Amino acid sequence: MPQHQSRSIALASNAQRQGELAALNLQTPVLPYTGVVGTSQWQAGHLQFGVTGLTDTAAQRANISHTSVTLTQDQRQSPNSAIPTKHVQLRLTYDPQTKQLLGAQVLADGNIDELINLLALALQAQQTLADLAVADFYMSPGKNDLPHLINAAAMTAYRQEK
Repeated sequence: MPQHQSRSIALASNAQRQGELAALNLQTPVLPYTGVVGTSQWQAGHLQFGVTGLTDTAAQRANISHTSVTLTQDQRQSPNSAIPTKHVQLRLTYDPQTKQLLGAQVLADGNIDELINLLALALQAQQTLADLAVADFYMSPGKNDLPHLINAAAMTAYRQEK
């Protein structure tokens, strides 16, 4: 959890993971429960929305110092120009002092599964804007663009801080 604070996150995936760990650790502790960052996703029509970690509102309510940056991009989904690009908006919420990622939100008119899962993993690994700015993502000419949206958003946050 960002800032190592406890909060209730009522998601089935969390309950399932806790149950598996409890069963695995019944006789001998093998894997610790490290908590969750709270990742979810839903769809309304053609729009998909995902959130992981803290939003601005949650950070404000918890009295956590934070700053956010929002980046909007059109992304190619295929080298086939007949397939339209998807419009993606990414918001990174981070600690302005340490530059540690606190949360992220994604809104797109297409699939965001990979993106929100990458951001959840980055959050769980306590990555900073520096980590995200230089993260190594694959590039396939004609299929996707460089920099990756996560790289670009982290770099935008650094420019915002100057």
